[in-house]
Amino acid sequence: MLLAFEPWPENIETIKSQLELNQIMNCTVIEAAVSDSAGEVEFCGGADTSTAHIKRQENERRETHIVKSVTLDEFSTARRPADFVKMDIEGAETIALKGAHELLNSANPPKFMIELHGQAAAQRVCEILERESYSFYTLERARIQSSFMPSHVLALPNKTIA
Repeated sequence: MLLAFEPWPENIETIKSQLELNQIMNCTVIEAAVSDSAGEVEFCGGADTSTAHIKRQENERRETHIVKSVTLDEFSTARRPADFVKMDIEGAETIALKGAHELLNSANPPKFMIELHGQAAAQRVCEILERESYSFYTLERARIQSSFMPSHVLALPNKTIA
């Protein structure tokens, strides 16, 4: 079973229509943002629908919506925990990971493919995941040894139990 988390109304409809058009029956769209707390967050439009994001600054002047938010921990408690998480959430990766403490510390923590938005965000993501004993790889599976991170990384747990 695949899950797609999407809070932006226009994107929700696009995803659902693409799933139907392509006859994909094993994917459920969860109409919520992944965050560090469950409830609601203010969500801002971006330059286009692919860059909508959790509001980061009070002075952002883009269209906003109040959307439902969930944590990865909350969601994993209600369902079978994720084995793999693909994360492209426009700079809110650290926020989402803060809501995944239990999942990251579980017996079988998930693998991640993360799109990083800038080196400052990459550093924060790396700090969180390194504390949880993750290693980083390029999409071609070459281990990343330096502090410079490419825009897409695989983060694999070092503590997997079969």
